[in-house]
Amino acid sequence: MYTWSRKSHRLTLCLLTGVICAVICGCEPSKPIKIPQTVMDNIAQKSSSLDFDTYEGFRDWYRIPLRYPYQIFMIDSLSDGYLEQLEKGSNVQDGSGSSICHDITRLWPQKDFCCFYVSKDSTEDYAGKYGYFAYSTGELKFFPNETALMEELKKVGITGPAEFYTLDVLFKYFSHMH
Repeated sequence: MYTWSRKSHRLTLCLLTGVICAVICGCEPSKPIKIPQTVMDNIAQKSSSLDFDTYEGFRDWYRIPLRYPYQIFMIDSLSDGYLEQLEKGSNVQDGSGSSICHDITRLWPQKDFCCFYVSKDSTEDYAGKYGYFAYSTGELKFFPNETALMEELKKVGITGPAEFYTLDVLFKYFSHMH
């Protein structure tokens, strides 16, 4: 007759606990995420910079690459971030960039520009406004509302509804793109 030792009792208990946790928490693979084509075309645009289009961040900071050398940089949370330009010659893994705009909560990335919404809780002068940033010229403009932004974009031939995404959703898409 077999007698249970404390060691075998602990091992059995650990194995049983693991099985129960696996059943309760689920072990099924996650469902694939459908990434909108406009997002795939406009974030993490191919660049010659090492890691720019694939590096997600480190520990307590996260990033969404746009068109090199521009990115959205987030610290501690995916709810708001900064539009940044990487310093010339810097390594993306160092997290060093110069800030262009703070407290962005929603973003509409495009190939040549991005539009964004700044949190109404921001302490900046542009709190609660919509912004436009052109990658090639560095032009930065703010608008009192989305309608005014879209009116300005119509002047340069950009029409259609804007597709603003929260930063947590864009980061989720980015992290599944590579």
